[in-house]
Amino acid sequence: MSSIDILTKTGSRSALSAELDRALRSARSEAPGFALVLADVTNFKRFNTHNPAALGDIVLIRLAECLKAVMGTRGRVYRVHGGMFGVILRGAGEAEAIAICTEILRATHNRITPPQAVHCGHHLCSGPVTVGVACGFALASPEHNTETLMREADMNLYEAKTAATERTAMPQASRPAE
Repeated sequence: MSSIDILTKTGSRSALSAELDRALRSARSEAPGFALVLADVTNFKRFNTHNPAALGDIVLIRLAECLKAVMGTRGRVYRVHGGMFGVILRGAGEAEAIAICTEILRATHNRITPPQAVHCGHHLCSGPVTVGVACGFALASPEHNTETLMREADMNLYEAKTAATERTAMPQASRPAE
C-alpha cells in the first residue's frame, strides 16, 4: 500500500495506522502521551451528489492544504478516508488538542467550498450546497490500541458533526472509552 494519498498529497490511512502503532508503543514505554485529532468535511456526501466530482476533489485538496498550514512542523496530516483527515499531536493533552481543533476550524471557515455549478447533474439545485469542517479527538492511554483510539476519536468527531448548527463545529472533549 502507498504511504501517500495521491489526490491530497497527505499521508495515507495505512501510514496513519503505522504511525499510531509506533506512537502507542512509545507512549507505553516512557514518552509523553499524544492526541489523535480527526477533521471531517461536513455535508460532503450531499455536496458530491449535487456537484461534479472534480469539485469534491477541490474541497479535499483545499482542506488538506489548510490542515498542513495549521500543523506546520507540529505533525503530519493523513487522509483517513473520504473527507476525513487525521493528525497525531505528540505530547499533547486536552488543551492542546482543543487549540488545534479551534485553529483548524478557523483556518477552514469559508475556505474549502469551491464555486458551485448552477445546474447540478440532471436536476436543478435548490441553492448552493456548502461544506464545513468538524473536529474531534481522543487522548491516547495505555488501554488503547490503534483501533480503539481511532474509534474513540471518530465517536467524538461524530458528536461534533451532529452538534453543528452552522458550517463548523467546536471539538468535543475527549471522554473515556466505554
